Amino acid sequence: MEYNPIWATIFAEEAARIKTRCKDRVIAIDHIGSTSVPGLASKAIIDIAVLVKNWRFMPGVFENMDDLGYTYKGDCGRPGSEYFTRIGFHMHLSRYDSPQYLIKLVFIEYLKNNKQALDEYAELKRMLVKKWSEKPNEVT
Repeated sequence: MEYNPIWATIFAEEAARIKTRCKDRVIAIDHIGSTSVPGLASKAIIDIAVLVKNWRFMPGVFENMDDLGYTYKGDCGRPGSEYFTRIGFHMHLSRYDSPQYLIKLVFIEYLKNNKQALDEYAELKRMLVKKWSEKPNEVT
């Protein structure tokens, strides 16, 4: 679907819910993924990166995520990150020294500030959607 500016508002509302619940356990909450890049088509799923102040706070943060309706999905093979989902949201929880967190932020900023890269990435996404919608059962 085409970019929708309402995604920024939806993110801000969800970030406020997370911050209220997690209080000072969280250093930063950022909107990442395609819905955070103006002009980029995307699925209507808001990706949120949450940076945790101290990994020892994780049990409390996990409990907070459960209270907010998120389901824990594991580290997905990326030590230093934990993943949660809720209808309409994907949350990437990282500890303060996680390189994945910075990589996500740098990539989004790169797309926001480089029109050619944004256009090339958008074309790649369109091509992959077309390819996999034609071959839904094929695994690579």
